Amino acid sequence: MMAFKLTKPEMVRRDYLVAKLAEMRDELEKRVEDVNDALDTAVEALRQGIVEYNELVEEARGFSSDIASQAQEDIGDKSERWQESERGEAAKSWADEWESADFEDVELPQIERIDLGALDHDGTLGELPECAE
Repeated sequence: MMAFKLTKPEMVRRDYLVAKLAEMRDELEKRVEDVNDALDTAVEALRQGIVEYNELVEEARGFSSDIASQAQEDIGDKSERWQESERGEAAKSWADEWESADFEDVELPQIERIDLGALDHDGTLGELPECAE
């Protein structure tokens, strides 16, 4: 009966691979941590930029609304005949464009940290049996 077992050179190779996998896992996990830290910093800067931008969007929204309101008021002060004239219709259209201008706030998209999950390839390889019993 033939025994199934690792040879000495195979055990040396396995031990080398287990050690290198553990070393590279630690390095890879450190790189992921560095990227996640940089991502957190960048996302916070982006979030602040979006807040500042949305404040300006709110100002633009208010300006547009003020222009539309004033135009509607001025149009309402005109005679019915003027309002129904070509110039009156053009003024209404102009005011409507200002009133219906779209100034939606910018939303921060979902940005997730990197997670490679459990990296235990070295453990998996190291726990494989050396021989069949």
